Amino acid sequence: MKRSEVPSLALLQQFADEWFGKQVELERVTKGSSTYVFRMSVEHQTYYLRILPELDISFEAEVNALRLLKSKGVNVPNVIHYERSNDSIGLSLMITEELLGQDLDMPDLVLERDSIDSILFHAGEQIALVNQVKVDGFGEIDRAVLDKLTGEHATMQAYYDHFLEHDLTALHSYSLSEYTINAARRVLEEGFKLINEQNSYLVHGDFDTSHIFHHNGAYSGIIDFGDIKAGSALYDLGHFRTHDFINGFEPLLAGYSNVKELSEQDKLEISVWALFVSVRRLGMIHNRPRNFYHDHLANALERIVDEIIIFR
Repeated sequence: MKRSEVPSLALLQQFADEWFGKQVELERVTKGSSTYVFRMSVEHQTYYLRILPELDISFEAEVNALRLLKSKGVNVPNVIHYERSNDSIGLSLMITEELLGQDLDMPDLVLERDSIDSILFHAGEQIALVNQVKVDGFGEIDRAVLDKLTGEHATMQAYYDHFLEHDLTALHSYSLSEYTINAARRVLEEGFKLINEQNSYLVHGDFDTSHIFHHNGAYSGIIDFGDIKAGSALYDLGHFRTHDFINGFEPLLAGYSNVKELSEQDKLEISVWALFVSVRRLGMIHNRPRNFYHDHLANALERIVDEIIIFR
């Protein structure tokens, strides 16, 4: 889908000043890529303006999800304004209040291990609440459907298989052995049998430490639901496991288990989703300039394949 250029700061400044009815300090936040994000400071209060780059789609599904999660006690940003398509900017936008603190992915993170584990435990409890929200369909949330949360695919199998052959083929461009690639294929083909295709739940879709916030060493919330999906309640745990840069999976899993008890089969399914995510991401980025992320995902894939084979 074609992306529009970033709206000019002058145009956004005019919108912000008019909406708040006073002078706003406005600056671009470059972290993240799914939306254009701007920090707005108004009389010592901070807000965030998010703009969808694509024409003819809106934030409505995400706004509905955030408001629903807020009502269920999940600490997510509070939406104070939303427009399906702004007349001047021509794109969908939303304004949220600031979630206090900073994310666990900050390079200057200085916290005791006990504090990190406590933050992750509470984040695990909260992502479990997110993953209890039943939705329709499977896969990426269809932003063209405005009255409910629904995935783009009719079945889990359709979503699971959509890019699988492309992604498995792309693995040959990495320094992975034929044994590992064939084992990954076999595990993903057999692993689908573990997944309950009858039920679909709300999934954050990009759940990792960069989206878990803390304030003064205490958990404060989860941000960025721009990649929400409809799928397995265990997808987010698999995604986190693949992107665990701080050895935080076990405290997160403990928090999740405190809300929803997990069986040994559930834990095996989490590993299957972790493998699925690593293969999907490697397929998405294999033509991009190589950096640490490619190596991290390839290493995660090898490790997860070996662990699943031993587990079985």
